[in-house]
This record gives sequence, structure tokens and C-alpha cells, in this order.
Amino acid sequence: MRVFCTGVSGSGRDDYLERAVEFAKKYDSDISYHSIAKYLIEFDKKSGNSHNMDYILNLRESQKANLVSGAYELLYKGIENAKNALISSHAGFYWNEHFVSSLNDRHIKKINPDIFVTIIESISTIQQRLNKRTQWSEQNLDLKILQFWQNVEVVMTQQWATFYDKPHFIIASSESPSYLVGLMFTNMKRVYVSYPMTHAKDAETKKEIIKFIDKLKDYFLVNDPGTIEVNSDFETGGQTIHRDLEWYINNNAELVIAYYPVAVPGVGVPVEMREASIATKKVWFIAPEELFQGQFEKVLVHKRFNSTEGFFSFCDEYLKENQIKKWSELNKDS
Repeated sequence: MRVFCTGVSGSGRDDYLERAVEFAKKYDSDISYHSIAKYLIEFDKKSGNSHNMDYILNLRESQKANLVSGAYELLYKGIENAKNALISSHAGFYWNEHFVSSLNDRHIKKINPDIFVTIIESISTIQQRLNKRTQWSEQNLDLKILQFWQNVEVVMTQQWATFYDKPHFIIASSESPSYLVGLMFTNMKRVYVSYPMTHAKDAETKKEIIKFIDKLKDYFLVNDPGTIEVNSDFETGGQTIHRDLEWYINNNAELVIAYYPVAVPGVGVPVEMREASIATKKVWFIAPEELFQGQFEKVLVHKRFNSTEGFFSFCDEYLKENQIKKWSELNKDS
């Protein structure tokens, strides 16, 4: 299987893919990691050049095209006999106040990916990382530009996936590598976990939520909105809503699991449950018996559980009936 992974500079894409390779090896999976950036450096040296890679985007278009084509020729050879390959690249760059595409359809067609993935991160975290790199700190990339760049990265990758009729998934770099590895090697269901965040501030409630999500990840491939830390007011509006509703629920999820350890105010979870319903996706709901028994909950919820114990007992039976193994069971088989 070949997975083509994109992500803007500073997204943590390469770190995530390296962790995914190590995670996969625990299950004796034959998998290799291929970075286009490393092939660029290798081809540049083989060509007798000594370009400063920090400013490679300053090259003339014809020079860049030659360099990129040479790097992809090395990639083709590297993955020719690879059973499973993770390929790390960019869809494009924002450089000198304009957008630069990093490859063309010819390269994608020859790679022939089975899955497209885009690795994302919070905009403010990306900015902090890039400001520590000379070539990017000189670009004066503000939060709005970085948001635009990351959105274009997702959209371009989605377009390639649509054109080649392949699936595309968006994964936060701080998410567990089990999500990507599970896409490749298991039949686990993809779920989005919805839970109160803004108003669930006491330590005990947070502890219960973390405990629930950690256990959930043994059963499913989980998109957890909490893995992307929102560090600025800039990210608390449309970008966060778009990510959770469009990228995670509409694009990634097969199922939405909503969890309330206690009753707290907030509109986030109900909105996400409604979005799942509109997207014709089922909602499983966990909350204490005395809470949320109104008509809205009954209309939007397909299965209700009054305790986490009852929920996970159901999940055990659900996985058994659908012949799906948990990670802990896969580990025993390896």
C-alpha cells in the first residue's frame, strides 16, 4: 500500500510519519518512510549542485521543475519494491507572498497512491515552529496566511484524491500514529469523539474524558479534537469549526461518539451531533441516566448508554459481531 502524505511546513508531518512507521513495526508490518525533501537533497548533490536548501524556492521555475522531477525519479526507485510506503511531500508552499505548487499530476499518477493523507496542526503552533527557522522567519507569515496555506494544502490534496478516486483523510500531527496505521492495516471504524471542552474545566471531569478517549482508541480509529491545542483567539472561530465539522465529521468519520461525564453548558457537542445526523452518520451517546433525556437528544442519537461500562461492553460485542480486532488483540497476535 502507498500512502501519499501532505502537510505544510511546521505541521509536524515528518515526525508523525516516523512515529507511524515505528508503531507499525510493533505489528510486524513491512513499511518504509520516504521524504521528498531528502530525495531533493540527494538529487541536488548527484547533479553536482550545492544549492542552499533553505532558499530552494528562489530558483527559477525551470530549475525547480528539474530538481523536483529528479527527486521523484529517485522516489520511484525507492518505492518500486516496497510493500508499504509512506511518502512525505507538500502540495504547495506560500513563499514570497504567492503560492507555489510543489508537484504536478504526472508525479501523482506515477506514484499511484492508495490513500491520500494531510497532516495538520494548530496555526499558532505552526507559526511558532516556523519562526525558529531562518528561511521561514524571514517570510513574515502571520496567522491568517498560515491558515490560508494549510487550507489550500488540504483542498489540493482532496482534489487529487477525488480525481484518482482514492480516499483522503485529515489527521492532526499530535494524534496517535495508530490512526494512520489502522487505515492501512485494519478494518477498524473511523470515529469522531465529541465531548464538552470549553466548560469542562474541573480536573476530575477532564480526567474522566481523557480516560474515556484513551480506552476508545483501543477499539476505533479516533479523531480527537482536543489533540490540536487552540492557543489564540484567532483559532477559536471559523477555522476550528470547519476542521471539526467538515474535515473530521463529514470527511473522516464513519461514526460520531458523544460523551458527557457530567452535565455542562455549551453548544459544541449538540452542533456536532446535528452535523453527523445531516451527514447521515450514526451517533452513539454516553451520559449519566438522569441527564439529557429531551426530544433533541432522542432524535439525534442512534444508541444511548448511561455508563462507560455499558458502552464498552456493547463495543466488545459490536467488534466481535463485525469481526474487528482491537489494538490490544492485534498486539497479542504479533
